[in-house]
Amino acid sequence: MIPHAPGTPLRTRAGELARGLARLGHDVDIYARNLQPRPLGLPAKLAWHARELMRGVDERTIESRLTSVTLPTAHRGGRLLIPLVDRVSTVLLSRRRYDATVSSAYGGLTPRSGRYIYDLVDDHKAGSEHAGRPDEGSKAEAYVQREIRAADQVTVSGLILADLVRTKYGRNAHVIPNGADVAAIRKATGEARGTGRSDTVSAVPVIAYIGGLDEFVRIDLLVRAVQRMRRAGIEAQVSIVGEGPALRGWSAPPWVKVLGLRMPEEIPSLLNRFRIGVVPFELSPFTHAALPLKVLEYGAARMLCVSVPLAELKRQALPWVILSELDEVRWADTLAQALNEPWKPAWDAVVERFDWSVSARRLAALALEA
Repeated sequence: MIPHAPGTPLRTRAGELARGLARLGHDVDIYARNLQPRPLGLPAKLAWHARELMRGVDERTIESRLTSVTLPTAHRGGRLLIPLVDRVSTVLLSRRRYDATVSSAYGGLTPRSGRYIYDLVDDHKAGSEHAGRPDEGSKAEAYVQREIRAADQVTVSGLILADLVRTKYGRNAHVIPNGADVAAIRKATGEARGTGRSDTVSAVPVIAYIGGLDEFVRIDLLVRAVQRMRRAGIEAQVSIVGEGPALRGWSAPPWVKVLGLRMPEEIPSLLNRFRIGVVPFELSPFTHAALPLKVLEYGAARMLCVSVPLAELKRQALPWVILSELDEVRWADTLAQALNEPWKPAWDAVVERFDWSVSARRLAALALEA
């Protein structure tokens, strides 16, 4: 499996699908890359790139039947180096023979061994344009078009992307939805959360955001909305799990805890501390196509979620998700409403449809069909 952002092998779509396939009894390799340490001075940076360029193929067993394969890389830097590194990596990876290759890459690697499935995980061109990087988006778009034409099958993470593949690329796509490790999260959060508050959930309600903190994540607005709640007498707190540019330019008040980037295995126990989860994204074609992992993890932990009205979430109509326009007054009211809404046991069955094992079975059927 070749992820579109090969870094942490697990708790990404490709990583979790790879683990699900391995647990079904398939041998799975997932491509990874070493991330450049920061900060590095110029001599150290050049030495790091040279070392990574000359590396061979490193393999690390993650768990039974699941192997992380690290190839040469020049992580996000050096226009002269990246084409060379991509070529070396492609040659090394193409020597490995597979029954099926699943790729969600947006550039670089192009190995095709066995049955080829291209997995579209977001509207990357729209995201790059929204971020002010149209050239990057155009290059990714050309790559995606080529890979979709070459693929035996196309898969997508949600319904909006299935529409995009049909209208833009003229292919029918199989929806392999994003998911959550429902059993692990429920084990950590406790069955008691289904009928009331778990013993370890704080008496002071904690509103949580978990995930990447790109520029379109409006943590500032979330904080202002909770500030309104506090002024109205609701003693809520905020926890933020992740890192990124959305945290720049403002100072966190004492009742906001920035927990930073956490390892995937820490997420289930962290969820046990929180009352509700949030998705405060700016609306754009890129975010409208998203089915965020965090929404499904909140549901697995039996937490209600307040989200902006993403088109994908409207289509999915998940019962634990309350949609609200991104306005601090509306969000303050909606968050207060969510704090008083109990989890309904009937929602458990809806969450279970999004377990990674279910998506992995669908992908295995496509990858191995005659």
